[in-house]
Amino acid sequence: AKPVQARTPSKTLLGPNVDVSRLVDRVVCLNLDRRHDRWKAFVGGLPQPWPFPRPQPYRAIDVKKCPPPDWFIHEAGQWGCYRTHARAIEDALNDGIDSLLVFEDDATFRGDFLGHLRNFLAEVPDDWELLFLGGCHTRGHRRPLSPCVEIPAYVTLAHAYIVRGSALTMLYEHIHRHKPERAEIDHRLGEFSHTHGCAVYAPRSWLVYQAAGFSDLRERYRPLRGLVPADATK
Repeated sequence: AKPVQARTPSKTLLGPNVDVSRLVDRVVCLNLDRRHDRWKAFVGGLPQPWPFPRPQPYRAIDVKKCPPPDWFIHEAGQWGCYRTHARAIEDALNDGIDSLLVFEDDATFRGDFLGHLRNFLAEVPDDWELLFLGGCHTRGHRRPLSPCVEIPAYVTLAHAYIVRGSALTMLYEHIHRHKPERAEIDHRLGEFSHTHGCAVYAPRSWLVYQAAGFSDLRERYRPLRGLVPADATK
């Protein structure tokens, strides 16, 4: 899909007095039943004080029990991850949730998370529809808006994002539009942010990384991901 014409962000910002606790209605952490160790590590690593509603464990689809369809030719774990994200969004829509914060259970937080989060949100335009708190910039031109905020072009990694309002429905429709050749949810998010003209923003230095460890999706060890050089000193 071709990118849409660049949109003009709102000139009104959330500002330094934004009530972070009311920014999202629901927080979920996607976690396999058999990986309670990951859930325990995620909860144990939550920054204190925690600014959002308490994260709820969200049962991930276990492809050892629910294998992908015959036409799916990629790693089985990709299917489980894709369907779990889709179901979390689906449940939010069914429950009338207006704003959803999604974590994967390998999300890990940078030092002074709350301070950096508040600095970021203070400079976010109030028309936001999708916020990436972590990720990887893989293509396209990023547009800096302020010292802490930029408009990303195409973000992969789906371990920490917030979506709200009509963008919830639009994202749900996007990831179900056709039989996916590549079902990686992070690429679906990347496509969505690149082509749908929604108000998408990201911190210029990521707030949430993917922890190192054994990946159930890839079935191998993965190093710490989402770190960029600027983050290492802040």
